[in-house]
Amino acid sequence: MPALSVLVPLYDRAWSIGDCLGSIALPQDGSVEVIVVDDGSTDGSAGVARQAAAGMGGGASIEVVEQANAGPGAARNAAAARAQGGWLVLIDSDDMWFPWTIEVLRAELAALPPEVGMAFLAHVPFAEAADLADIARAAPARRIHPSFYAAAEAETAIEFKSANVAIRRDRFEAVGGFAEGVRQQEDTDLFMRLGGPVALLTAPPLVAVRTLRGDSLTGNVAYMVQGIDWLAAQDARGAYTGTRAERARLIARRLVRRMRELFAAGHPALAYRLYLRHGRYLAAAGLWRYVWRVPLTPLLHVVRPWNHPFRLTPRK
Repeated sequence: MPALSVLVPLYDRAWSIGDCLGSIALPQDGSVEVIVVDDGSTDGSAGVARQAAAGMGGGASIEVVEQANAGPGAARNAAAARAQGGWLVLIDSDDMWFPWTIEVLRAELAALPPEVGMAFLAHVPFAEAADLADIARAAPARRIHPSFYAAAEAETAIEFKSANVAIRRDRFEAVGGFAEGVRQQEDTDLFMRLGGPVALLTAPPLVAVRTLRGDSLTGNVAYMVQGIDWLAAQDARGAYTGTRAERARLIARRLVRRMRELFAAGHPALAYRLYLRHGRYLAAAGLWRYVWRVPLTPLLHVVRPWNHPFRLTPRK
Protein backbone atom coordinates (compact mmCIF):
# COMPACT_ATOMS: atom_id res chain seq x y z
CA MET A 1 0.00 0.00 0.00
CA PRO A 2 1.37 3.48 -0.81
CA ALA A 3 2.33 5.65 2.12
CA LEU A 4 1.38 8.84 0.28
CA SER A 5 -1.31 9.63 -2.26
CA VAL A 6 -0.61 12.80 -4.25
CA LEU A 7 -3.85 14.39 -5.50
CA VAL A 8 -3.73 16.74 -8.50
CA PRO A 9 -6.96 18.50 -9.60
CA LEU A 10 -6.64 19.61 -13.22
CA TYR A 11 -8.58 22.14 -15.25
CA ASP A 12 -7.28 23.80 -18.43
CA ARG A 13 -3.65 23.56 -17.43
CA ALA A 14 -2.17 21.89 -20.50
CA TRP A 15 0.57 24.53 -20.35
CA SER A 16 1.70 23.54 -16.83
CA ILE A 17 0.62 19.99 -15.92
CA GLY A 18 3.68 18.45 -17.60
CA ASP A 19 6.04 20.54 -15.48
CA CYS A 20 3.98 19.82 -12.37
CA LEU A 21 4.08 16.04 -12.79
CA GLY A 22 7.67 16.11 -13.97
CA SER A 23 8.69 17.83 -10.72
CA ILE A 24 7.37 14.95 -8.60
CA ALA A 25 10.32 12.65 -7.92
CA LEU A 26 8.09 9.60 -7.86
CA PRO A 27 9.77 6.41 -6.55
CA GLN A 28 9.49 3.26 -8.62
CA ASP A 29 8.51 1.02 -5.70
CA GLY A 30 4.82 2.02 -5.55
CA SER A 31 5.17 3.65 -2.12
CA VAL A 32 3.82 6.93 -3.51
CA GLU A 33 0.92 7.22 -5.93
CA VAL A 34 -0.24 10.18 -7.99
CA ILE A 35 -3.89 10.60 -8.96
CA VAL A 36 -4.78 13.32 -11.48
CA VAL A 37 -8.45 14.18 -11.96
CA ASP A 38 -9.18 16.27 -15.02
CA ASP A 39 -12.25 18.35 -14.19
CA GLY A 40 -13.71 18.78 -17.67
CA SER A 41 -10.77 20.59 -19.30
CA THR A 42 -11.25 21.97 -22.79
CA ASP A 43 -7.58 22.35 -23.78
CA GLY A 44 -6.39 18.74 -23.86
CA SER A 45 -4.96 18.81 -20.34
CA ALA A 46 -5.73 15.13 -19.70
CA GLY A 47 -3.76 14.07 -22.77
CA VAL A 48 -0.76 16.13 -21.70
CA ALA A 49 -0.99 14.59 -18.22
CA ARG A 50 -1.05 11.06 -19.64
CA GLN A 51 1.94 11.84 -21.84
CA ALA A 52 3.85 13.14 -18.81
CA ALA A 53 2.84 10.07 -16.80
CA ALA A 54 4.13 7.76 -19.53
CA GLY A 55 7.56 9.33 -19.18
CA MET A 56 7.81 8.79 -15.43
CA GLY A 57 8.88 5.13 -15.56
CA GLY A 58 7.03 1.85 -15.57
CA GLY A 59 7.25 1.37 -11.80
CA ALA A 60 5.76 4.75 -10.95
CA SER A 61 2.15 4.70 -9.82
CA ILE A 62 0.26 7.48 -11.60
CA GLU A 63 -3.35 7.55 -12.74
CA VAL A 64 -5.17 10.12 -14.87
CA VAL A 65 -8.98 10.13 -14.83
CA GLU A 66 -11.51 12.50 -16.36
CA GLN A 67 -14.87 13.82 -15.18
CA ALA A 68 -17.38 16.47 -16.20
CA ASN A 69 -16.60 19.88 -14.78
CA ALA A 70 -17.75 20.03 -11.17
CA GLY A 71 -15.24 22.31 -9.45
CA PRO A 72 -11.98 21.89 -7.53
CA GLY A 73 -13.56 20.35 -4.44
CA ALA A 74 -15.26 17.66 -6.49
CA ALA A 75 -12.05 16.92 -8.40
CA ARG A 76 -10.06 16.52 -5.19
CA ASN A 77 -12.77 14.33 -3.68
CA ALA A 78 -12.77 12.13 -6.77
CA ALA A 79 -9.01 11.72 -6.48
CA ALA A 80 -9.26 10.99 -2.75
CA ALA A 81 -11.89 8.31 -3.41
CA ARG A 82 -9.30 6.43 -5.47
CA ALA A 83 -6.45 6.97 -3.02
CA GLN A 84 -4.94 4.19 -0.96
CA GLY A 85 -2.24 6.05 0.94
CA GLY A 86 -2.42 6.91 4.60
CA TRP A 87 -1.74 10.57 3.81
CA LEU A 88 -3.36 12.64 1.07
CA VAL A 89 -0.95 15.30 -0.22
CA LEU A 90 -2.37 17.98 -2.50
CA ILE A 91 -0.66 19.97 -5.21
CA ASP A 92 -2.20 22.32 -7.77
CA SER A 93 -1.61 21.56 -11.44
CA ASP A 94 0.38 24.76 -12.07
CA ASP A 95 2.65 24.35 -9.05
CA MET A 96 5.83 22.29 -8.64
CA TRP A 97 7.68 20.23 -6.08
CA PHE A 98 11.41 20.04 -5.40
CA PRO A 99 13.66 17.00 -5.89
CA TRP A 100 13.65 16.43 -2.13
CA THR A 101 9.94 16.99 -1.46
CA ILE A 102 8.80 13.36 -1.41
CA GLU A 103 11.77 12.18 0.63
CA VAL A 104 11.19 14.85 3.26
CA LEU A 105 7.43 14.32 3.27
CA ARG A 106 7.71 10.58 3.81
CA ALA A 107 10.04 11.03 6.76
CA GLU A 108 8.31 14.00 8.38
CA LEU A 109 4.74 12.75 8.05
CA ALA A 110 5.70 9.32 9.37
CA ALA A 111 7.25 10.97 12.44
CA LEU A 112 4.20 13.01 13.39
CA PRO A 113 2.18 11.99 16.46
CA PRO A 114 -1.01 10.11 15.52
CA GLU A 115 -3.24 12.89 16.84
CA VAL A 116 -1.88 15.30 14.19
CA GLY A 117 -4.24 15.00 11.26
CA MET A 118 -3.04 17.78 8.99
CA ALA A 119 0.29 19.30 7.96
CA PHE A 120 1.04 22.42 5.93
CA LEU A 121 4.15 22.60 3.78
CA ALA A 122 6.64 25.43 3.45
CA HIS A 123 6.39 27.04 0.03
CA VAL A 124 7.99 29.67 -2.17
CA PRO A 125 6.42 31.74 -4.97
CA PHE A 126 7.63 31.58 -8.57
CA ALA A 127 6.63 32.73 -12.03
CA GLU A 128 8.92 30.56 -14.18
CA ALA A 129 10.89 27.40 -13.41
CA ALA A 130 14.14 29.36 -13.72
CA ASP A 131 13.12 31.32 -10.61
CA LEU A 132 13.69 28.20 -8.51
CA ALA A 133 17.32 27.61 -9.48
CA ASP A 134 18.69 29.10 -6.25
CA ILE A 135 16.31 27.34 -3.86
CA ALA A 136 18.39 25.04 -1.67
CA ARG A 137 17.52 22.12 0.56
CA ALA A 138 17.74 22.74 4.31
CA ALA A 139 17.51 20.60 7.42
CA PRO A 140 13.89 19.59 8.14
CA ALA A 141 12.07 21.62 10.77
CA ARG A 142 8.51 21.50 12.02
CA ARG A 143 6.22 23.04 14.59
CA ILE A 144 2.98 21.64 15.99
CA HIS A 145 0.01 23.79 17.01
CA PRO A 146 -3.02 22.64 18.99
CA SER A 147 -5.47 23.54 16.21
CA PHE A 148 -5.80 25.02 12.76
CA TYR A 149 -6.93 28.28 14.31
CA ALA A 150 -3.83 28.48 16.51
CA ALA A 151 -1.59 27.74 13.55
CA ALA A 152 -3.28 30.36 11.34
CA GLU A 153 -2.83 33.02 14.03
CA ALA A 154 0.75 32.15 14.92
CA GLU A 155 2.26 31.52 11.49
CA THR A 156 2.63 34.24 8.89
CA ALA A 157 5.25 32.73 6.56
CA ILE A 158 3.06 29.81 5.43
CA GLU A 159 -0.21 30.15 3.58
CA PHE A 160 -2.96 27.72 4.48
CA LYS A 161 -4.27 26.45 1.16
CA SER A 162 -5.19 23.24 -0.58
CA ALA A 163 -2.04 23.60 -2.68
CA ASN A 164 0.32 22.93 0.23
CA VAL A 165 -1.42 20.60 2.65
CA ALA A 166 -1.24 16.94 3.65
CA ILE A 167 -4.19 15.31 5.45
CA ARG A 168 -4.55 11.87 6.99
CA ARG A 169 -6.94 9.97 4.76
CA ASP A 170 -9.08 8.66 7.62
CA ARG A 171 -9.60 12.20 8.98
CA PHE A 172 -10.44 13.49 5.50
CA GLU A 173 -13.03 10.77 5.01
CA ALA A 174 -14.48 11.27 8.49
CA VAL A 175 -15.52 14.86 7.73
CA GLY A 176 -16.72 14.12 4.19
CA GLY A 177 -13.87 15.73 2.26
CA PHE A 178 -14.18 19.03 0.41
CA ALA A 179 -17.46 20.86 -0.01
CA GLU A 180 -18.58 20.61 -3.63
CA GLY A 181 -21.12 23.43 -3.69
CA VAL A 182 -18.53 26.22 -3.61
CA ARG A 183 -15.45 27.07 -5.70
CA GLN A 184 -13.55 29.27 -3.29
CA GLN A 185 -12.81 28.90 0.41
CA GLU A 186 -13.59 25.18 0.12
CA ASP A 187 -10.12 24.55 1.54
CA THR A 188 -10.63 26.87 4.53
CA ASP A 189 -14.01 25.23 5.08
CA LEU A 190 -12.36 21.79 5.25
CA PHE A 191 -9.58 22.97 7.57
CA MET A 192 -12.14 24.48 9.96
CA ARG A 193 -14.12 21.24 10.04
CA LEU A 194 -11.04 19.15 10.82
CA GLY A 195 -10.18 19.09 14.50
CA GLY A 196 -7.01 18.22 16.32
CA PRO A 197 -3.42 19.45 16.27
CA VAL A 198 -1.81 20.76 13.08
CA ALA A 199 1.82 20.50 11.98
CA LEU A 200 3.79 23.11 10.06
CA LEU A 201 6.69 21.70 8.02
CA THR A 202 8.66 24.93 7.98
CA ALA A 203 11.85 23.75 6.26
CA PRO A 204 13.01 23.01 3.69
CA PRO A 205 10.75 24.57 1.03
CA LEU A 206 8.58 21.74 -0.29
CA VAL A 207 6.21 23.44 -2.75
CA ALA A 208 6.77 26.09 -5.41
CA VAL A 209 3.49 28.00 -5.79
CA ARG A 210 3.09 29.75 -9.14
CA THR A 211 2.07 33.39 -9.03
CA LEU A 212 -1.50 33.81 -10.17
CA ARG A 213 -2.59 34.05 -13.77
CA GLY A 214 -5.68 35.90 -14.98
CA ASP A 215 -7.66 32.66 -15.37
CA SER A 216 -7.19 31.65 -11.75
CA LEU A 217 -10.28 31.00 -9.66
CA THR A 218 -8.96 33.61 -7.23
CA GLY A 219 -9.65 36.18 -9.92
CA ASN A 220 -13.29 35.22 -10.30
CA VAL A 221 -15.17 37.82 -8.29
CA ALA A 222 -18.42 35.85 -8.13
CA TYR A 223 -16.59 32.92 -6.55
CA MET A 224 -14.81 35.29 -4.16
CA VAL A 225 -18.14 36.48 -2.79
CA GLN A 226 -19.61 32.98 -2.80
CA GLY A 227 -16.70 31.66 -0.73
CA ILE A 228 -17.18 34.13 2.11
CA ASP A 229 -20.94 33.59 2.04
CA TRP A 230 -20.29 29.84 2.34
CA LEU A 231 -18.01 30.19 5.37
CA ALA A 232 -20.58 32.36 7.15
CA ALA A 233 -23.43 29.97 6.33
CA GLN A 234 -21.43 26.96 7.52
CA ASP A 235 -20.52 28.78 10.72
CA ALA A 236 -24.18 29.56 11.34
CA ARG A 237 -24.99 25.87 10.86
CA GLY A 238 -22.44 24.89 13.53
CA ALA A 239 -20.25 23.00 11.06
CA TYR A 240 -16.92 24.13 12.45
CA THR A 241 -14.62 23.18 15.28
CA GLY A 242 -13.09 25.84 17.53
CA THR A 243 -14.49 28.49 19.82
CA ARG A 244 -16.75 31.28 18.65
CA ALA A 245 -13.88 33.77 18.98
CA GLU A 246 -11.49 31.59 16.99
CA ARG A 247 -13.97 31.14 14.18
CA ALA A 248 -14.79 34.85 14.12
CA ARG A 249 -11.13 35.88 13.88
CA LEU A 250 -10.39 33.50 11.04
CA ILE A 251 -13.49 34.36 8.99
CA ALA A 252 -12.92 38.08 9.64
CA ARG A 253 -9.40 37.88 8.22
CA ARG A 254 -10.63 36.05 5.12
CA LEU A 255 -13.37 38.68 4.79
CA VAL A 256 -10.92 41.59 4.99
CA ARG A 257 -8.64 40.05 2.39
CA ARG A 258 -11.50 39.50 -0.06
CA MET A 259 -12.90 43.00 0.41
CA ARG A 260 -9.49 44.54 -0.22
CA GLU A 261 -9.08 42.42 -3.35
CA LEU A 262 -12.50 43.46 -4.62
CA PHE A 263 -11.80 47.15 -4.02
CA ALA A 264 -8.45 46.84 -5.81
CA ALA A 265 -10.01 44.96 -8.75
CA GLY A 266 -12.69 47.60 -9.36
CA HIS A 267 -15.67 45.88 -7.74
CA PRO A 268 -16.56 48.22 -4.84
CA ALA A 269 -20.24 47.22 -4.89
CA LEU A 270 -19.32 43.60 -4.17
CA ALA A 271 -16.90 44.66 -1.44
CA TYR A 272 -19.63 46.69 0.26
CA ARG A 273 -22.05 43.80 -0.16
CA LEU A 274 -19.69 41.54 1.77
CA TYR A 275 -19.24 44.23 4.40
CA LEU A 276 -22.97 44.61 4.94
CA ARG A 277 -23.58 40.86 5.03
CA HIS A 278 -20.69 39.81 7.22
CA GLY A 279 -19.22 42.89 8.87
CA ARG A 280 -20.37 41.49 12.21
CA TYR A 281 -17.35 39.18 12.09
CA LEU A 282 -15.03 42.18 12.21
CA ALA A 283 -16.63 43.37 15.44
CA ALA A 284 -16.77 39.86 16.92
CA ALA A 285 -13.07 39.44 16.19
CA GLY A 286 -12.20 42.80 17.71
CA LEU A 287 -10.88 44.13 14.39
CA TRP A 288 -12.35 47.55 15.00
CA ARG A 289 -9.93 49.36 12.68
CA TYR A 290 -11.47 47.50 9.75
CA VAL A 291 -15.01 48.25 10.92
CA TRP A 292 -14.46 51.91 10.00
CA ARG A 293 -11.62 51.62 7.48
CA VAL A 294 -13.40 49.36 4.99
CA PRO A 295 -16.32 51.74 4.29
CA LEU A 296 -13.82 54.59 3.90
CA THR A 297 -11.56 52.80 1.42
CA PRO A 298 -12.26 55.23 -1.47
CA LEU A 299 -11.27 58.20 0.72
CA LEU A 300 -8.26 56.43 2.26
CA HIS A 301 -7.07 55.59 -1.24
CA VAL A 302 -6.72 59.31 -1.98
CA VAL A 303 -4.46 59.74 1.05
CA ARG A 304 -2.49 56.48 0.89
CA PRO A 305 -3.14 54.72 -2.40
CA TRP A 306 -0.37 52.16 -1.81
CA ASN A 307 -2.02 50.99 1.44
CA HIS A 308 -5.62 51.18 0.22
CA PRO A 309 -5.81 50.15 -3.45
CA PHE A 310 -9.09 51.10 -5.06
CA ARG A 311 -10.66 51.20 -8.51
CA LEU A 312 -14.14 52.39 -9.28
CA THR A 313 -14.52 50.01 -12.25
CA PRO A 314 -12.59 46.95 -13.46
CA ARG A 315 -9.80 47.28 -16.01
CA LYS A 316 -10.91 46.50 -19.54
